[in-house]
Amino acid sequence: LDGSNKTYIVALIDALTEAERPVEGVEPLKEFFAANPSEDIQKLLIHTYTEAGMYDEATAEIQNILRKTPESVEAYRLLSRNYFAKGEYDMSLLCAEKANEFAKGDASISNNMGVTYLVMKEEAAAIAEFQSALEKDPGHIQANLNMGWLALDSGNYGLARQSFEKILEAHPDSFNAQL
Repeated sequence: LDGSNKTYIVALIDALTEAERPVEGVEPLKEFFAANPSEDIQKLLIHTYTEAGMYDEATAEIQNILRKTPESVEAYRLLSRNYFAKGEYDMSLLCAEKANEFAKGDASISNNMGVTYLVMKEEAAAIAEFQSALEKDPGHIQANLNMGWLALDSGNYGLARQSFEKILEAHPDSFNAQL
């Protein structure tokens, strides 16, 4: 097997992550990135660091991106995910807010912030973020799904139905929405 082949290294990282052994992919990926620097491999390295629980290494790599491109939405998204995985939810939200400054119309950022607020047990803030996501993109599948489950859980069956119907319009085979 050729460790210098991009297809091979990506497949290796995918397999190790799927097998819940991402730490074993870090060294081969670092070596590949050093020999073949590219944005997509750098993002894969950051993701692998995060999956392996190597949060400081992920943060350092993201900081390298921000030094070159201080307004990188993707870098702030990655940093937010890294802090979320680390359990530092306030920092995750700060990074997501920064990403949102540069990508105002991105419903996914608002949806992710809503999920973070849910984990923090701040339901009102979560609802506000899901609503913000749906204002930006009324058909956003994940925001509709999150809003639907939250509405269902709180007994707001009308809102739950409305959210799930929105998903079914775009994805009639959605198992979660059909429930």
